[in-house]
Amino acid sequence: MERALAYCLQSCDSIFQNKTLFKASIKTTSFHTLRAADERMNICVFVFPGKMPIPLKNLQQLAIYVTVVSGGGCGLMYYFMQKTFAKKEYYMSAIEKLNSKADALDVLGAPPLKIHYLRLTDKYNLVNPSAAQIKIPVSGTISAGYLYVKSDRDSLNKRWTLKDVTLKLNTGQEIPVYQPGDEEKEELQELEIVNSL
Repeated sequence: MERALAYCLQSCDSIFQNKTLFKASIKTTSFHTLRAADERMNICVFVFPGKMPIPLKNLQQLAIYVTVVSGGGCGLMYYFMQKTFAKKEYYMSAIEKLNSKADALDVLGAPPLKIHYLRLTDKYNLVNPSAAQIKIPVSGTISAGYLYVKSDRDSLNKRWTLKDVTLKLNTGQEIPVYQPGDEEKEELQELEIVNSL
């Protein structure tokens, strides 16, 4: 209480330049007041509650409401961040490459291929304007693992190109899904097939 009164006196000093009188009233039933007056009889009143003006039940309801709203807001933000990642070009093209790799799907036991939410706190997941590397959790009916994706962004046309996509299973097995130059090899094989006919 003494600190509060001293703070009020300092506040009144700054408010009133020519102070002549300070009075501290006695404790009333529910409030302590401090009054300050200057020569022009301007009065400054500070009120200190002696007991809580809001019932405890209302405070409990307010605490529950704030907890629910903030928890719901955090959950909604997490959901939208996951959806934003899932719409990115590097994410979608990596999943597309995995779906086209039959031996990787067989090891997982897919279809159905389940793609789980990214772990946003994982230090492997890094995205900046020119490069991205993410670890996508995937699972099938037989096994589960992570799809490790590395991608670069071309500064001219602002498109993402995959550098490396590798499926690492929880058993320790690694399956290369996409390496640079795989598309060129496929095109050459298709040309050889067409030329042989």
